Amino acid sequence: MIEFFSKLLIGGWQALSVRLNLQWKILLLVAVSMSLILFTSSYLHIARTRAVIEKDHYDNAISQTLVLMNRISAYDYFSSLEDLQQETQLVAVSRPDFKQIDVYQNSATGPQLLTTTAPGAPELSSLSSSGNGATRPRAGISSSEITRNNNDFWLIKADITSPQHSGFIEALVLKSAHHELVHNLHREYNLVLFGALLASVGLLYVLFSYFFRRPVKEILQAMTETRGGSLLARAPVRRDDELGAIAQGFNQLMDVIAERSREREDLLHQISDLNNELLKKVEIATSDLRAANADLIRTQQRLACSERMAAIGQVTASLAHEIGTPLNAVAGHLQLLDRNHRDAPDTQRRLKIINAQLGIIVQTVKSLLERTGILRQQSLSRRTCRASWRTVKACTRSFSTS
Repeated sequence: MIEFFSKLLIGGWQALSVRLNLQWKILLLVAVSMSLILFTSSYLHIARTRAVIEKDHYDNAISQTLVLMNRISAYDYFSSLEDLQQETQLVAVSRPDFKQIDVYQNSATGPQLLTTTAPGAPELSSLSSSGNGATRPRAGISSSEITRNNNDFWLIKADITSPQHSGFIEALVLKSAHHELVHNLHREYNLVLFGALLASVGLLYVLFSYFFRRPVKEILQAMTETRGGSLLARAPVRRDDELGAIAQGFNQLMDVIAERSREREDLLHQISDLNNELLKKVEIATSDLRAANADLIRTQQRLACSERMAAIGQVTASLAHEIGTPLNAVAGHLQLLDRNHRDAPDTQRRLKIINAQLGIIVQTVKSLLERTGILRQQSLSRRTCRASWRTVKACTRSFSTS
């Protein structure tokens, strides 16, 4: 059970410490401290006030007993019991704390009770032996404390001396007669202290809000704006104290961060410019490289085409040479036949047909040589082509002549 309550108390305190901010924690601490001071002051005040009032009450009771003793001695009330009774009753009525007053006269047989304000009550002389803490505040007066009916009393005894008689007075005075006054004073004192406590806490709250909460809120607001990305947020420095130093330090830190941010932005801008410039150079180099690659590809294509055309030219020249030689032989024999058979029309007709067909063959070979461009492009096969061309031309002339 004890562990449960301890855990509950610790958990409640932790929850309270989480909910309360610094301002309310300080105010709560101040309120608790002032409450302890209030309770201590109230306790000390009531104890001191009770002691002072009790001391004043005791001195007043001694004085009242002395006054009564002096009046009895001066006016010799021992000789007039009626006047003595009136005097004691007057004191008992005017002083409710005097619960009983007994007047004794000394005689040869011992003290004799002349009058009392509490008829039927035990004589005070019988209580003198039960008192404790006997003191003698003045000459001829003694007092002691007794308890009767759960109440504390002073038992005051004063000796009476006169030229004719002697005796003494015993008065039973209630100690707690002024407790109501003490309670009233204590209540008023507590009200004043409680009002002062509330006023102090309220004033402390106002001062705390003005001197602490407002600057802290401004600093927290600046931090929130900074967290949101604003580097222009600054906390106002209102006073030259610790919070002012914190705000000034925060502003200096933000100045440094803003300067570093500007430097970073400048550096990033420079890096961006360098990147752009590098990209441009890379793009130019890439374009040049692409152009060079395109030129290389075109050159390779032209070279491959030239090689193919050279091969075709060589084949064509060889073919033309191989065809041209038989054609020259055929043309020579046709010329011989033409000379030998000029009078044979049928032979002449057939020779014309053969010459025409040979001409078609020569033109085909010529067209093939011109299409391949061997004579203009390939210097390696120019000689072969020229020889073939001369052979074809010779055949053509032969055909023309025949």
